[in-house]
Amino acid sequence: MEKKYNSYNIYLNTMTCVSKAGVFIQVYSEWKTGRIILQMNVVVEFIGVSRVLSGVSEVNLSIPGNGTYRDVIHELSKKFPQFNDQLIDIHQNCFIGSSMFNIDGKRMIKSAELDDRADENGHLILMSVLAGG
Repeated sequence: MEKKYNSYNIYLNTMTCVSKAGVFIQVYSEWKTGRIILQMNVVVEFIGVSRVLSGVSEVNLSIPGNGTYRDVIHELSKKFPQFNDQLIDIHQNCFIGSSMFNIDGKRMIKSAELDDRADENGHLILMSVLAGG
């Protein structure tokens, strides 16, 4: 357990757990209210344009335990403002153009699925789908 304080200066007990897929989930228990807040850490790998703009190959983001893919996009826009208006529409927390999430190199997340709960068991990849020849 680790001592932390939230933005209201309320003491928090913190415990980090690891899910079967290796995703770190932090559990906060507020001392004053007893309310439990779940937070999930999501690793996003960058490929192509997102890697060039960010300068890194991946990032670890914290989102609410019931967070959606749109929450992941919102955190990306805060951490990498260079994505805004190039890859991310910051007003709607969605991708611009051909940028999208892929899970495990097998399934693309469609725009209609951005409000679905983020998959804590999947490997999330931010990529741009390019075609040509």
